[in-house]
Parts: sequence; structure tokens; C-alpha cells
Amino acid sequence: MEENLQPTEEQHLFQDHIEYTQATQGQRFLNWLRDNLFMRFVLSYATGYVVGYLLAYIAPDLLLSIAYGERGF
Repeated sequence: MEENLQPTEEQHLFQDHIEYTQATQGQRFLNWLRDNLFMRFVLSYATGYVVGYLLAYIAPDLLLSIAYGERGF
């Protein structure tokens, strides 16, 4: 006789498979530092690169005039 070892949908909803452990203060600090460095430098650089690329594609003359200081805002 073969048993069905798969849990039913109801059993699967109420089982707690994930056990959480408390992070240490050092782990929290490193996560905070990593997240801040990523958000401030990587995403800011990527956003600036994309905006600059779009500006160069849409209005190259305006971008060149701003870059070379021929006219301002």
C-alpha cells in the first residue's frame, strides 16, 4: 500500500517551516551598511547614467550646451 506523503493544501498553510533566528547587532549593522552603500552609490549612479543617456538621446544639443557652459538654465 502506497501512502501519499504530500501534505494537503490546508496542512501546508498551517505548518510553520521557517524558523527565525535573531540577528546579532553586528549582522544588523553590516546589513544596514551594505544596503546604504547600495542605495546611495549603485542606484544613484545607475539612475544618473540612465537619465544622462536618455537626455543625450532626446536632446543632444541641450546636453552639449549645458556640458560646455554655453547657456544655462
